[in-house]
Amino acid sequence: MSLEILANELLFDLFEYFSSVDLFHSFNSLNSRFDQLLIDYFQQKKSFDFRLIYKEDLNLIRRRYLSSFIDKITSISLSNDDTTPHAIDTFLSRLYPLHRFVNLQSITLYKICSTEKVLRLLNDLQHISQLNRLILKQCYIAYNPKTLVDVMDKIWQLPNLTHCCLDITSDDDCPLVLPTFISCSLKHLSIGGFRCDLDYLFHLYGHTPYIEYLSVNLYELCDEYPQLPLLHTLTKLELKCEASFHMIQVLLRKTVNLKHLTIELTTIGIDGQKWQELIRTHLTQLEVFNLKMDYRLTDFDDDLQEEVDELIDTYRTPFWIEEHQWFVRCFGFVKDDNVLIHLHTLPYRFEEFHLEMNDGYIFKSTCPKEDDYLIYNHVRKLKYDCNLSDDENIPSIQFTNLQYLALTFPYDDQFHAFVPQLDQLTFLEVRMNTRSHDDNNLLQLQSILDQAPCLYYLKFHSWLATTTKSDNKNKKVLNAKMAPYGNQSSSVRYLDLQGWNHFSDYQFYNEQQCSALIQSPLGKQCEHLLIEVDKRANILDLVKKMKQLKTLNVRCRDRKSNSDELMKWLQFRLPSTCTFAKDIRSSKDICLWIR
Repeated sequence: MSLEILANELLFDLFEYFSSVDLFHSFNSLNSRFDQLLIDYFQQKKSFDFRLIYKEDLNLIRRRYLSSFIDKITSISLSNDDTTPHAIDTFLSRLYPLHRFVNLQSITLYKICSTEKVLRLLNDLQHISQLNRLILKQCYIAYNPKTLVDVMDKIWQLPNLTHCCLDITSDDDCPLVLPTFISCSLKHLSIGGFRCDLDYLFHLYGHTPYIEYLSVNLYELCDEYPQLPLLHTLTKLELKCEASFHMIQVLLRKTVNLKHLTIELTTIGIDGQKWQELIRTHLTQLEVFNLKMDYRLTDFDDDLQEEVDELIDTYRTPFWIEEHQWFVRCFGFVKDDNVLIHLHTLPYRFEEFHLEMNDGYIFKSTCPKEDDYLIYNHVRKLKYDCNLSDDENIPSIQFTNLQYLALTFPYDDQFHAFVPQLDQLTFLEVRMNTRSHDDNNLLQLQSILDQAPCLYYLKFHSWLATTTKSDNKNKKVLNAKMAPYGNQSSSVRYLDLQGWNHFSDYQFYNEQQCSALIQSPLGKQCEHLLIEVDKRANILDLVKKMKQLKTLNVRCRDRKSNSDELMKWLQFRLPSTCTFAKDIRSSKDICLWIR
């Protein structure tokens, strides 16, 4: 059946299954009817996601279509990641600065790595009166208190901003930089990547007095705590904590109107009795409590069963079981002479989970039935690192909605019991257990690829070198081995080969290995590639011979030049359509946007 005979309404329903970029790539210039349908659809949809966009498509959209619906758009997403290294610069030209989106209400900016660029965008956003939602996602900004204050002030000055997510990383152990302005509109605030102690939290609240939802990373930077005011507007709080229970108590005693508390603890364990006393006394309005604790015990009496039983019994009181029906599940196992404990409330409400167990694990819950809450459908990101051989008593937990999987090879026979389906998986990170070698690794990897029809990103974090015998007295020799890009997947288009070899060094590809990559199944269909190469000439081969390649992030071992000199050398030898950029996060990497 031809699409031409379908009514416009049915085609609009069909368009919903495409991303904004794929719509243009698939349907533009087919005929005048579809060109007009695209305009009508985006006027009606009022949002546009420019991530993973082709270079030529971006220019086409700007020239031919955008003016027809720019005043209708209320939400846009822009990215400067490895797949679109110059997209924001190209998009926000003199022709289409942000303030031309006069009805813009929400903007999401991904992977910006320049303070100057962030400030330029924020300056432009000052002119959009209806903007109420700002998201900076996976961004990196070099730590400079003066310029970071400018960034914070520009955000706090947006007059009608109600929701703000600052997912920004900077240099290690950087404290939160506070704004000097007061926002009377901001109610929902999420800050990641910076340390926040109680003193910073106190001042942050003073500059955001109407805040209702707050998500921060809480650290204990000193032993003295300031006198906090009552945080009376706060009704929802999400914390990731590396802090003592006393510090947590000091904070939560001030959140008297809190109704929703989500907390992750990574260094300490708190028993149910202490939580019960704190909630009964100071959190009388609390309705939802999501708890996750991961910690290790270095001093225990070699009785893991008793350790887990004592902990979980503190969560079996009437307060937990009858009054609130807050049930918990606990894992415990011994690793390297330490007891590792993981405890969380049920149902599990967090997006990430690290499943790490061995045959000596203990598995308990306070549920009336052991089969309750076994489907962890909120988990989108799973790190699996188990070594289980006994399949008779493994917990029947299942992760059914995974989008990101970090998997250590060889994986055990129980993996598919925990992960019965991979139909939503888009990102796979492969890790090789360098303490062992299994000839079945490639078959296991191919099995995963066959079960993941939506897999787009494939990252090789590490891969084991092969061991051979030399002719000299049968000594064993380690031979560096490249990642197994010879496997096949019909959906993978993004390859990250910037991993580590057996010697914990970068895996630099020589001419022969680059040629093998180019001719491999994954190499032939690769559109976005991250790689290290021996020589600059290898870069020319990759760009010219990988016919589908659109972007390349590359590090060259050529010590004779820096990234500026290398880019000049490449510009004389590559088509003029290629654009170049230095990777700000790594001075030795350069990014090429090819087509």
